[in-house]
Amino acid sequence: MARTEDVLARVAELASPEELLSVEDRARHDQLHFEADRRSFVAARALTRLLLVVHDGLPLTEGALRAPDVRQRCGRCERPHGRPYVVGRADLGLSWSHKRDVVAAAVGRGPVGVDVEHVAGVPPPLVGRTPRHAAPATAHDPTTEWLSWTRAEACVKVGLATLTTATGWSLTWPTAPGGTTWVVPGVEEAVTGDVVGDVSQVMLTDRSDPDMGVVCTVAGRVPAVLVTF
Repeated sequence: MARTEDVLARVAELASPEELLSVEDRARHDQLHFEADRRSFVAARALTRLLLVVHDGLPLTEGALRAPDVRQRCGRCERPHGRPYVVGRADLGLSWSHKRDVVAAAVGRGPVGVDVEHVAGVPPPLVGRTPRHAAPATAHDPTTEWLSWTRAEACVKVGLATLTTATGWSLTWPTAPGGTTWVVPGVEEAVTGDVVGDVSQVMLTDRSDPDMGVVCTVAGRVPAVLVTF
């Protein structure tokens, strides 16, 4: 998770961020109306390339940033959107998320999902109920409410459920300091834990930044590790 302009500035030390876009991404980029949205679109994909280089243990160079053939393809309509992937790297999972002025990305073994959101004064469209075993969230706590949304979106992106299903789960528990990792089974009741078992279980790792006013959740088979550049 990072500010859009910070990512673009870091990547620009090595290569033009816009030139890292694929032809298909460039077409989608040019359709965005606002410049701020176009910049976050570029930054999310650039951040993913940075993480790919770090994941593979390579030096951060222009060649290493350009090398991965990153694409998107929808499993239903075959159009260039949906879950991103690296051609020839079926072992890797990729995910990115971008909002105005902030982006997030995740790279890991197996499926991963990430979502970042601004903490708005109004609740997200759908908020799940609080688990009966967790301390109840403070009434109308925007951070907890928006974390319920990022958790649901991350579950969707990792392939665990549809958004309609995920937003019905118990994903509104309060966040421990530092962003606790939780286990979410693919059932109606969310529980905490520290063991990942079969594919019905996913680790959720939360991050929040009060200064930026955003929250973020990463979903994967192992706990997320924060990377700085």
